[in-house]
Amino acid sequence: MEKKHILCMGEAAIDFLSSERDIPLQEARHFTRQISGEAALAILIARHEVPVAFLGKVGNDRFGEALLDQLQQSGVDTSAVSVDEGNETTVTCTSLKANGEICEKNYLTRGADRFLQEKEVELRVLRDVSLLHFSSYGLFTDSDHFTNSILSWCGKLGIRVSFRLRGELSLRREDVRKRVQHLLKQVDILFLEEEQAVYLTGLISHDFAAERLFQLYGLQQVLMRQGDEIVLYTSEGELFRSYLDPGKERAFLAAYLSSLQEKDSHKALAFYAALSCVYSNE
Repeated sequence: MEKKHILCMGEAAIDFLSSERDIPLQEARHFTRQISGEAALAILIARHEVPVAFLGKVGNDRFGEALLDQLQQSGVDTSAVSVDEGNETTVTCTSLKANGEICEKNYLTRGADRFLQEKEVELRVLRDVSLLHFSSYGLFTDSDHFTNSILSWCGKLGIRVSFRLRGELSLRREDVRKRVQHLLKQVDILFLEEEQAVYLTGLISHDFAAERLFQLYGLQQVLMRQGDEIVLYTSEGELFRSYLDPGKERAFLAAYLSSLQEKDSHKALAFYAALSCVYSNE
């Protein structure tokens, strides 16, 4: 790609989503197939007509083929996707509550995307990147070392980094908390839950916790989910807040990251446009 683009890195999974709400997975009978993880985020970004690529790994199987095909048909650059001969593509099953929140999620296979190795990725993948986005998926796996390496190169090349702390990640464990705190030193934009902010800072107040995150890690922006609202903070304090439907975090994040690719004069307008997407289907 000639134009500077967003690079999404991380989970590439096929998710079987229950068509029935508020029931355990073991009782579900009807499922629809979809892509999840950062691969799904890349597809949503592409819908905003923003150049985007995906960096990850799939297995040499039919699920991997289907995932790559959907990425390509959606306009996502897949030249940085590796194919693993020894591990299967990650497959999950998910059920939702009536309000759209996750009720239950099981990993049928924790596969190839957790085994991305530095030797499999050439540095030219970062050549035209203006923003790298990744999540806490894959921490403490074989791909964790690769994450350290690519974040280091982003710092040297002046590439902004966006990081999403996934809701299922527990920061109660000291080793997990320390790993996240180390990552945050290399991050510019942070998306997290209010409970996670409390664990990272020890402060209960949302505003004080956000202020402390800026002090500790030199962040540029913090997007914090507070109940049914999403709040944007900068180092100067709260900038914006809006209602966010449950289950629409990924759609919001895709629109917000896309808005950052706009020229400065259009950023505010693009951000307000991004908010409208949270009410549309992913």
